[in-house]
Amino acid sequence: MRILQVNTEKGWRGSERQTLFALVGLRKQGIETELVALGGQPLAKQAAAEGFRVHEATGSLLSDARLLARLGKRFDVIHAQNSNGQAAVVLSRAFHKRPVVFTQREETAPSGLFSRMKYRRTDQVVAISPAIARILAPIVSHPVPVIGSAVRPHTPDVNRVRSWLEQKGFTVRKTVGVVAALVPHKDPLTAVRAASVLCRQNDEVSFLHFGTGPSESSVRTEIARQGLESRYHLAGFVERVEDFYWAFDVFLMSSSEEGLGSSVLDAFIQRIPVVSTDAGGLGDLVAEGRGLQCPSGHPEALAAALSEVFNDPEAAAVRADAAFNHTLAHHSEDVVSQAYVRLYRDLLA
Repeated sequence: MRILQVNTEKGWRGSERQTLFALVGLRKQGIETELVALGGQPLAKQAAAEGFRVHEATGSLLSDARLLARLGKRFDVIHAQNSNGQAAVVLSRAFHKRPVVFTQREETAPSGLFSRMKYRRTDQVVAISPAIARILAPIVSHPVPVIGSAVRPHTPDVNRVRSWLEQKGFTVRKTVGVVAALVPHKDPLTAVRAASVLCRQNDEVSFLHFGTGPSESSVRTEIARQGLESRYHLAGFVERVEDFYWAFDVFLMSSSEEGLGSSVLDAFIQRIPVVSTDAGGLGDLVAEGRGLQCPSGHPEALAAALSEVFNDPEAAAVRADAAFNHTLAHHSEDVVSQAYVRLYRDLLA
C-alpha cells in the first residue's frame, strides 16, 4: 500500500507537525509514504531530513492540482492534511482516480458551494475530535470517524532551556506556560487578562507565552495596559518548543475555538498540569479528571483554576498522571497510525 500525504500550509503549526508524525508513524507500520508540501517550508525540510521523498507544491491551487493529477496515479490513497490540499486533491481527482481522505482539524463547518463540493468528493473525512465530528455530521454523507492527533514522548533538553532563559533574563518563578499562536481564536487577550487577575493575587507567578501571529500588537498593548511587562513574557517562535514545557509549572490554553489542542497533548505527555477553556475539542480532551476547565472568555475563572493548581499541587499531580495515561492510550504515534492504516485498508477493500 502506497499513501501520498498532502499538506500545502506555510509555517510550522499543529497541522504540519501532525503530517510529519503521520509520515513517520506509517513508515513504522510498513506503509510506503511520500509527501506533497510547499518547497522551502519547515514541513518539506523536516520530512526530507527524515528520509521521505518530498514533491514540492507551490501554493497555487491549479498548479498543485496539476502536480497531483500527474503524481496521484502512483499511489493507492491520497490523504489531504489541510483544506487547500484537499481542494487540490479533489480538483485533480478525475485524473488520478484515487480514494481521497481528508483530516479536518478546525472547528468550522464547511460553507459555500465549492467547499461543500470538496466534501462530497472526499471519500472519507476524519475528525480529530468528537466536537469536529459533531459539526461535520449534518454535512458529510458518511459516518465521520474520530482519530485524534498524535504526540511523542519527549525528553526535554534542560541545558538548552536553562541557557535560553538565562540569555533572555527570565527570572524563574512559578511559571504558567502558554504555547499558542497570537491569533483571535486562541484568544490570547483572555490569557493576558487572566494573568492580570492572578498576578494581583500571587507575586511569585510569571507567564511565558510562545507563539507569533497577527494579534501580537494588540496583545502587547493589553500587556502594557494591565501593567504586566515584567510578568507576561512573549517569547515568539522557538524550534522544539516542547523542550520549554520543562520550565512550566502549569499549562494554560485560553482558546475560544479549538479543534483539539495538540499543545495540550504536549503538556499531558510531560505530566504538566493543564488549565483550559472548554472550547471545541478541549471539552472532551481536558475532561474526566485530566485537567481543570473553564468557560471560554472568562479570565477570572481561568485565574481561579490556575490558583487552584498552585494551591493544591498534589491534586494537580493526580490529574496530570491521569492525563499522561490517557495520552499514551489514545494519542501515541503507534495508536494513531494504526487507526489510519485500518481506515486506508477499509477504503481499498
